[in-house]
Amino acid sequence: MSPSPDSHLAVLPEIHSAGVMMFDPVWARRVHTSRVCELLHVIAGRVTMVIGRRRVEATAGDTLVIPAGVAHRDEFNLRQGLKVLMVFFTWPAALDAFECTGPRSALSSADRDELGRILGRLQSEWGSDENDGLLHRSRLLTALLLLSRQARPQRPMVSRPSPQRQIMLQAKTYLQEHFAEPVALDDIAAALGISPYHLSHVFSHESGFSLFAYLTQLRMAHAQALLKRGLKVAAVAREVGYDSPGYFSRAFKKHFGLRPSDVGRS
Repeated sequence: MSPSPDSHLAVLPEIHSAGVMMFDPVWARRVHTSRVCELLHVIAGRVTMVIGRRRVEATAGDTLVIPAGVAHRDEFNLRQGLKVLMVFFTWPAALDAFECTGPRSALSSADRDELGRILGRLQSEWGSDENDGLLHRSRLLTALLLLSRQARPQRPMVSRPSPQRQIMLQAKTYLQEHFAEPVALDDIAAALGISPYHLSHVFSHESGFSLFAYLTQLRMAHAQALLKRGLKVAAVAREVGYDSPGYFSRAFKKHFGLRPSDVGRS
């Protein structure tokens, strides 16, 4: 089976660093480039991204993506300051998906709200434990794919995600938001407005693994991080959606090859 034209977009990005920062005034005066991609989510203030003769404005709630090697300058009011969530990352699909994105009408209000929730979770959870890497990378991928919907019209040769891929991405977003709950296939399908059979078939076809394999990955990554912080096994089981600590322990050992109680000593 040959891959779909945009299958490379599903590759998880690598996050080099992330965090909330107040922008240094030097970036407003100096044209600069980065060897990695930048995602800039405005928390407070207003910024104008200057790229050659092009100017892209963003205010609180807006998100910009600048691919690696793109020379730019970040104009903002030095008195008011600029508070942002900055994510530095590498992603093989970045040059295909983006030139530079700004707050455009092509991003619907629903997508904008969803993007804010995803980045808010990434912001609150980043740095809590290095073993949360899969969860962080999955959240960033979902955010980048949402943003790429508005960037792609600038690059006509890059097609939009197929309806099947959009279903897969929507299902991933749902699971990222609800993995700590008792999730059933019927619940996800109802949220997406499709049949459970169609959802299961499309997700497996588009991602190469089952929907519940992805759910397990999310739960196990989060569980490992919580165990590293010293939470008890029963509490961790509840936090990641398992009613039975015993069942959670068996699932954890099958996934990682060690018992949850061994994590703190590993």
